[in-house]
Parts: sequence; structure tokens; C-alpha cells
Amino acid sequence: MTSSSSKISKSESSTMKTVWLRSIVLSVTLINLIGTPAAVNGDEDFCAMDTFQRNTTWLQFTKELSSREYVLAQKFKSLHCCAKGYRSIEWYKDGRPYPWPGEVSGFILYPESANQTIYSKSVVESDSGNYSCLVRNDTHELRHTINVTVMGRIELPDAHNEVSWRTDNSTIITSDRFQVTSKPREDNEILGSHLLIHGVKQEDFGQYSCHISNTWFQSVETTIWLREYVPYQEEGPDKTAYKQILLVFAIVILSLITLVVLYLRFGLQVRVVWKDSFCKQETNDGKECDVLVCYDDKDSDFVLGVLVPTLETRYDYRCCTHHLGSIGGNFGTTWPAVLNGPAQRSRRLLAVLSPALLHDNWTSVALYQALHTLLTIHSRIICITLQPLPKCDPAKNAQGESLPALLRAVHLVEWRSEGHCVGTGERSRARKRFWASVRLHLPPHRRSRQAVSPKQELNQMSVATTGGGVNVCTTVGTSKRGTLLTNSHESLEVLV
Repeated sequence: MTSSSSKISKSESSTMKTVWLRSIVLSVTLINLIGTPAAVNGDEDFCAMDTFQRNTTWLQFTKELSSREYVLAQKFKSLHCCAKGYRSIEWYKDGRPYPWPGEVSGFILYPESANQTIYSKSVVESDSGNYSCLVRNDTHELRHTINVTVMGRIELPDAHNEVSWRTDNSTIITSDRFQVTSKPREDNEILGSHLLIHGVKQEDFGQYSCHISNTWFQSVETTIWLREYVPYQEEGPDKTAYKQILLVFAIVILSLITLVVLYLRFGLQVRVVWKDSFCKQETNDGKECDVLVCYDDKDSDFVLGVLVPTLETRYDYRCCTHHLGSIGGNFGTTWPAVLNGPAQRSRRLLAVLSPALLHDNWTSVALYQALHTLLTIHSRIICITLQPLPKCDPAKNAQGESLPALLRAVHLVEWRSEGHCVGTGERSRARKRFWASVRLHLPPHRRSRQAVSPKQELNQMSVATTGGGVNVCTTVGTSKRGTLLTNSHESLEVLV
């Protein structure tokens, strides 16, 4: 008996669907021995026809494979493993490779079929078992297993068999749409039963079973599922690999673009959070304040009205201030004399650079001299510019230094008044980036008190200084902690 199989055929000139369900069963009628050389030679062309009709060349099976085979004892039996695109075919019985001793199996290879067929002229009970074929080429392999059952013979004059088809626990009765036919083969040794369904409908899809029994109370039930066939076009391995490479490449490019966008949008804030959360705190170092803010008297509205209150009230930094407006002369001699002491007691030195601080000499030469002097006073400098920098001269001096090199040695942050005014969109994002840039270079700080509420933040004052002019966006708030160290009574008036 061979295993059940299904086949759906569609005619281009007709919309009617025809479905064949087939089950082959052992007959109880005694027939003469089958297995002459002519029968063996008849199997030579069994795998010659490619029933799948695929115009392909890669490794694949070419015929529908059965998973169960039944045979009468002392009769001829052949097993097939039809394939193409292979370099070798290996046969196994119960995991044991071919060739097999006589007590294991009497099946032998049929060389004329290119190792696709094994056969036995007279099977015995020991030939029962699981036969596997392993089909290989240089890169791939396929395996299929067939269970072979050898059944005994029946010597009864009134021997007969019964075959019935069932679905949903009810026997199928022959009608205009359902027809059950019988077809013997191998000299009536094998009886075939066919179920033909005309004009397949949606409700016809499902499980069918073929129940087979004989006089000697032997019975077998074979189950098969009828499913709707959806045609598809197979793609070659080269085309599939090409699509996989393109998919991986697209995923990598998309991931990189996503990471770049996320970094540009949130990278600065993430770096600040990481610095404040995981970097070592600069405590117990004998310093009195976190940052020393140096500025000119003309920039006091911005420094004392916006910068220092925000750092102290919102971000909980301890700030000290020192104005340089009344200090004249050369930067290299006057600034160190007044800033060395306060700078040594501060963890950072923050200088608010503007034309007023440089005695209205906003040039690359004056900016170079100011930065060079600040770097001699403190090693960690933060510079906030209130105006765009003058055009930098890349030429080096006698000591091999240049203005671009000094700008890289300090942490430069540009202040824009429209970025700090309360608003939405680009102005709000510019405001956040400014404060994140300043905080990024300040000491790591674990905030121990609650952040300022939105109402308190709205009370902050935003001032932009352009030359000697001042633009005020909101009213000023007061600091909750810290002392403003200043020599200018005029600068303190903005806090009243």
C-alpha cells in the first residue's frame, strides 16, 4: 500500500476544479510472485519524468514523495527517491547506511536509476523499517524517510476487502459531484481507490480519510487534508540571496540614519544626564564654588539677571562672580592679578566674552590675548560669547600658537537672546541646547532638591546684549542659594 496523496488540476478553458484523492490498499487475493527482471527494468524510467515540471536546476525532489509503503511478504518491492541537481544519494535503514547485511534488509541499489531506486525481489518481515534517502550537492542536502510495512498473506477462498471514504465522521456516498472508483495494479496485488470531486467548493476543503479492511481483520486508515492551492513563483537561490543582502543593507543604513537623527536631536541632553548621573563628583576638593563667572559691567544684566540665577536656582550650582569692567590695561598683566585667587577656589572658570570685556576691541588679536590669559589662570575654561566671533586668523605666532587652537582648548558656547525667550519650536530647542551645552562642561552634579516649576521658570529673565543694548523678555527671578561676589553696586540693581 502506498501513502495517500492529493493533486489539484486546473483547466485554462474551464472554471471547474477537479481534485483527486487517492489511497492504495493491499488486496487479499493471492497472485503469482511479482519481481521478474522485466519488473525491475520497468522501474528504470520511474524517475525519468519530472512530475513537478519546474524549469529549475538546483537541488530538489522531482516526484511526490510517499511516507508509508505496504507490501506482501515474498513479493517484489521498490522504493524511489527521485531528485535532480544532486551529486550523491545515500540510503539508510533505521539510521544504518547502505549496504545492509541480509538480516537487516534485503533491499539493494538499482544502479541504472543513478541510485534513486532500491528494490527487493522477495521481501521478508525483516525488511520492515524506516528507509531514508539523503540527497546532497556541494552546498545543500535534502532528506526523506519512508516507513515500509511487510504484511502477511491470506489463504481463504472467500477473502475480500472493503474500502470506504469518509469526511467529518460520515461516509461519502457516490453522487454527481463525488465518485469513488477502484483501480487494481501489479496484477491485482494492489487495489487502488480513487475519490474524484467535481466542481470543488469552499466547503469541500478539509480532512478526508480512507478506511481499508480485509477478511483477516487487518485494517488501515489513511488521512489526508484537502487545502486550497495558491500558485506561487519560486525564486532562485541567487535572487533570494540578493534580496537578503539588499534587505540587510537597507536595515543597516536605516539604523545608522536613525542613530544620527537621535544623536542630533537628543545627544547633548543624554550626555548631560550621563555626566551628572555616572561621572565622579568633584567634592571634598577644598573648592568654595562650582563656577567663577567673569564678566564686564555692561553685561551684568545678562550675567546677574539670567545666567547666575538659572544656574543656581534651576540647576543648583554654587556660583561666584567677578566683574572685570573697571580693570584696564593689558589682559596679560591685570586679569591674573585679580582672578588667580578666586579661580583657585572654583572648579570652573566661566568668562562671558563680549566687545565690552575686550575694551570694545572685538578682533581676533584681542580675542587671542584674552583666551591665552584665561588659560594661564585656570585649566577648565567655559566661554559664553554674546556676539559671533570675529574672523579667526589661522596664522601662528612665534610660540607656535594660533587663535583656532586656543578656541579648541576652551569650551565655547554661543548665547542667542531669541533662544532663551519663552516660546516654542526653534526658539525653545535653542534655549535647551544652550543650557545643556553650559551644563555639559560644569562639574557633575547630583541634584538633591526639586527642580524649578514651569511657573518659576517663566519668571526667569532672558537678556541678550548686543554692543551696549539690552533686550529683556521677562521679569527676573531671585536665587534661592549662593552669594553673588561682586564689586559693582550698579550690577546688583537688576536683582531688586
